[in-house]
Amino acid sequence: MASTQAQIPTLQTQIQQAIHRLGVLLDESPAALEGELAEPIALPLGPAVVPAGLPSELVRRRPDVRQAERQLAEATANIGVAVADLFPKFNLTGALGLESLSLKTLASSKSVFCRSVLQLTGRSSAPARYRKTFASRTPGRKKL
Repeated sequence: MASTQAQIPTLQTQIQQAIHRLGVLLDESPAALEGELAEPIALPLGPAVVPAGLPSELVRRRPDVRQAERQLAEATANIGVAVADLFPKFNLTGALGLESLSLKTLASSKSVFCRSVLQLTGRSSAPARYRKTFASRTPGRKKL
């Protein structure tokens, strides 16, 4: 009993700090919120009637299930990125223009220049390195 009573000042301080943080977030003075939040009230009740539907639909509404679906979508996207890294990438860059030492020959066909560059990039390491890269991109991945 004495230990519980000793915790009361700490808890009251935490309540006051929480009210102050809410006041800052709501752009109101903390004193205005104290009257509203100082007295405990009953918890709000849930819906009186649960919406009709299949149990699988009810499960899909749960926040933890939605979070797991998002994590699965992220892991699937990371697999796509890892597979794309297995293939080489081609970049073709070019330039076309006119160059001349005199203004008279600028309009001639001899002053036209063209340059192009083909760049091939890709990894030449072993597949084990790809597995390490993929594993680092999906730290929460669980083995089945």
